[in-house]
Amino acid sequence: MEQFDYIVVGAGSAGCVLASRLSADPQCSVLLIEAGGSDASLFITTPAAYSELFETRYDWGYVTEPDPQLLSRRTLMARGKVLGGSSAINAMVYIRGHSEDFNFWQTLGCEGWAYKDVLPYFLKSEHNTRLKDDPAHGTNGELQVSDLRVQNPLSNLFVAAACNAGLPANDDFNNALGDSEQYGAGFFQVTQATGRRCSSAHAFLRPILHRPNLTLWTHTQVNRLIMFGNSVTGIECSRKRLWGRRAQRVYARYETILCAGAINSPAILQHSGIADASQLAQVGIDCVVDLPGVGQALQDHTMTPILLAEKDTHFSYDRLRSLYYKAFVGLQYILTHSGPASSNGAEAGAFDIVNNSSQRPDVQYTFLPAGLIDAGRGAPEQPSMTIAISLLQPKSRGQVKLRSKDVAIAPQITMNYFQEDEDLQVVLAAVERVKAIINAAPLRDSISEASLRYFNTADNAELVHYIKRVTQTQYHPVGTCKMGQTQQAVVDSKLRVHGVNNLRIADAAIMPRIISGNTNATCVMIGERAADFIINA
Repeated sequence: MEQFDYIVVGAGSAGCVLASRLSADPQCSVLLIEAGGSDASLFITTPAAYSELFETRYDWGYVTEPDPQLLSRRTLMARGKVLGGSSAINAMVYIRGHSEDFNFWQTLGCEGWAYKDVLPYFLKSEHNTRLKDDPAHGTNGELQVSDLRVQNPLSNLFVAAACNAGLPANDDFNNALGDSEQYGAGFFQVTQATGRRCSSAHAFLRPILHRPNLTLWTHTQVNRLIMFGNSVTGIECSRKRLWGRRAQRVYARYETILCAGAINSPAILQHSGIADASQLAQVGIDCVVDLPGVGQALQDHTMTPILLAEKDTHFSYDRLRSLYYKAFVGLQYILTHSGPASSNGAEAGAFDIVNNSSQRPDVQYTFLPAGLIDAGRGAPEQPSMTIAISLLQPKSRGQVKLRSKDVAIAPQITMNYFQEDEDLQVVLAAVERVKAIINAAPLRDSISEASLRYFNTADNAELVHYIKRVTQTQYHPVGTCKMGQTQQAVVDSKLRVHGVNNLRIADAAIMPRIISGNTNATCVMIGERAADFIINA
């Protein structure tokens, strides 16, 4: 019988942090389990190549249910299936969210999760290469945070135009200690080290793989938790071998921690009989612990790309799609780790308040000097640029639930984007703000007349149809095992699962409300906090 002190399920943004912190004690044995394989791929380390990773062996390949408010479209929900999890396939934008996001968590019954409580954990992980003498940033952590090595001229034009349209300049979207937190336009910092992706695996896992008390199993699918009454004693899994897959049980002396993400963590609970009893009965699973919030409260940032054809300036990265330019850019990157291949695409952006009743930014603009079509799977007819509008505090909620008791069948993911009309109205108001930006100098001179004419003359009905036709996920699903004390809560403020012993969850699933911005940095912070809870228990 194989046994470890702790079993960590999922080597993603939070799981790698947990494995590092728990195994720092040489007397503590840790098993880290990952469903995917190695992250040793040039497509992972090269920032510009991340969209090539979608729907490959590095991605779970999830697709949402048809969404009534998106013209019954299904949308791709890429999730990392590789060491580093989604931090190995994301756009690397480093955003912590707004301080009031976390203060609001505390009002929801999440004691000890106010911004003053979580800031030290952000600082602990961070190694900021520019903001070295800033009390709002860390410089001794493992997660490399830096400015991009390349700034496309179009990105500079966007920032200038946003400022001319009324937004202030902001050179640090993560400084809650300053006068203008988040609000404004500027360039994103990214999780990169010398032009290469710094995923959670690169930052926290690779440097400690030599530890004898840390065991890593890759290509291992966790099927369910092993329960003894209301206590978790281990996991049942399927491990890949040269001769096929082998079912195996492994046990935890103390705790099992799910870090499998907002889709897979609730699915594992459901397969284990920990969920809403009536939903479990529909797929023939006996309920062990009736926990109705599992899989509920699914939240995400919608992303609505405003596609703009480029005029005459020859800067769009779409011009690099030919094999000749790809070879040139690839060679440049291999030799210097700079140039267009070191770009994350999402170079610049802004945070804006379009709802006057909001006290913090309610939309995020992400500027890409390339055309974003169908989650990056399509190519524009001519070189383009994109201003993507993200809804930061959505009111709509979805769910994750099982289709079958067969663990090989992917769960059903229902997003319900724009189910609440208020969400659609905020995006519609943001389109009006974007119009002001694209008509402002100096960006307007780089946009084709046809693109300007379309957005300037489209009526409200046309814009609503456009929004429903192009809106997609920003790949930030959270909340399906939310923290709190209500009936729908799944974990307490120490991330322990209600009604279950020896089980915690530490990933995006525990967020009671989605934060204002990209979620990766917060997932790393959650991993740091979970490690402290366990070590100091």
